[in-house]
Amino acid sequence: MATSRLTEQEVHATCIDIAAQGERPTVIKLRRQLGRGSMTTITKYLNSWNDTDQAQAIKAETLPAVANLPRELAKDGEDLVKKIWHAAKAIADAELEIQHEALKQAEAINQAQVDEAFKFSEDQEAIIEQLEDALAALKEEHASLHQDLTQTKDKLNDAEKLNVGLSKDKEQLTFSITDLKQKIATLVEEKQISQEALKQKDAELAGKDVELAKLSVHYEAAVLELTAVKADLENVSKAAAEARNLASNLEGQLKVYQSLDKAPVSQS
Repeated sequence: MATSRLTEQEVHATCIDIAAQGERPTVIKLRRQLGRGSMTTITKYLNSWNDTDQAQAIKAETLPAVANLPRELAKDGEDLVKKIWHAAKAIADAELEIQHEALKQAEAINQAQVDEAFKFSEDQEAIIEQLEDALAALKEEHASLHQDLTQTKDKLNDAEKLNVGLSKDKEQLTFSITDLKQKIATLVEEKQISQEALKQKDAELAGKDVELAKLSVHYEAAVLELTAVKADLENVSKAAAEARNLASNLEGQLKVYQSLDKAPVSQS
């Protein structure tokens, strides 16, 4: 399960907890207490908290990095601390000058590495945000294409049903016309029908011909609509497949950049 992104509210709440203990909130303390988040993100939210009225009211930046000991403990240990301090000072003074120069060099190297790591982390976060936005837009487009595909399939089904019905009607009407022509021909040959009845049958036949012509027009229109719907379905299916492939590629890139952003920063 992916770790949730650190929010500004969480950092501000942790800053308040640390300040309530009499200590100044720092990036290291916040990272240790929160247990997640990049140094860049924590630094940005710590700076925004220092600008709040609450931080200004308690003068958070003037708080000690470590809480002061109670007066009783400080007094009891004062003599021992002085003895230890004098002994340590005598040893440390001899090495202080050498270590001071080495420390300056190491600090410069470390600061350069930290700056580089911050810049890299910011770049990664920017890329991840862009990928997440692109992925969200692509998913929305894919959902729209899926809806279009469903609607097109429904139209195709309706058109096929209409086409089947029209085909059956056409077959039945053709059969009726053929049967009627055969009956007329039989009656004429047998001279069992009057001239008036023949005209009536001819009129009926003409009406059937007109009905057949209209049905043929509807049938051809239905065939054209069915062809267009099938073409739309094919285009929508291709677009949906391309959207799925692009979404898969974006998700892969997003995982890579997220893994880079979570990689620990080595410091000298």
